[in-house]
Amino acid sequence: MRKSKEVRDLEKLVKQQSNVITRLRKVRAKSLAAALGRRDSRTRKLTVYCTDSHGAYQDEQAVSTFLGDLKTLDPGAVVHGGDALDCGGFLSSHGTLGVVAEMAISYEDDVMATNTLFDAIQSNVRKRTEFTYVEGNHENRIRRWVATQVLSNARDAQFVESLIGVETVLSVNKRNIRFIRRDMCYDGFDVSGTFKIGEKLACQHGEAFAGKTAVFRQLDRLGHSIVFGHSHRLVTAYGEKLTGQLVAINGGCLCQRRPVYGLTKTTDWVHGYVVCVTGPGGFFAFTVPIVN
Repeated sequence: MRKSKEVRDLEKLVKQQSNVITRLRKVRAKSLAAALGRRDSRTRKLTVYCTDSHGAYQDEQAVSTFLGDLKTLDPGAVVHGGDALDCGGFLSSHGTLGVVAEMAISYEDDVMATNTLFDAIQSNVRKRTEFTYVEGNHENRIRRWVATQVLSNARDAQFVESLIGVETVLSVNKRNIRFIRRDMCYDGFDVSGTFKIGEKLACQHGEAFAGKTAVFRQLDRLGHSIVFGHSHRLVTAYGEKLTGQLVAINGGCLCQRRPVYGLTKTTDWVHGYVVCVTGPGGFFAFTVPIVN
């Protein structure tokens, strides 16, 4: 049976509309190559950023998932954004007030767990992969404890820190890890503890702000695209200055999502990490949630 002209016209219209919908669904953002500049691929770098694993309070499943992804991604650089150590035990006097449970895990436990994590990270990437470790506010408990014990004597503080400090117990130099100290400035930034991942993307631990709004406040305060940790949220915020568009990314965490001081509460802490691809023309970055 032959189709009427009206039916044929309707079928033609449906096909045209279908083609329009297909075209609209195509991604219209700039390609990654265009965003990064059309130079040799060797000028581009894939960086994986993780943060806030908190020593013996690591979440085993989240860490295992992250390490598996890390091996697959084969990055040119890895950044741990700080609080790799929790620094409880005898350092808890400089931690959360009134939480006896924080005394349960020793500094030795913390150090062993973090060394195991760093071993695993370096085992899942190539030998030439760059590794940067940012000092967080929890690691700073060590320096504060040392200053208290030696009554602020600078030479004694330096000596004691050389025995129990982060760089010693985690063999930072032997591992060929770049250690970003909280009290030093890097890459032309006036704010200490901040360094560049790429030409237009900075990184720090980010302890100036906490909570859900930290990512928005960081963007507003710094006026620069930034990847940071500290608040354990996995959030991205966008903004713009006269110099162009900006993005702030809060990188989640790899520690247990419910801390000892919040056992009876729901939490918006999120396991995850950040993938950044940087090049001479800019960068591309996105968060990767790890959901149990």
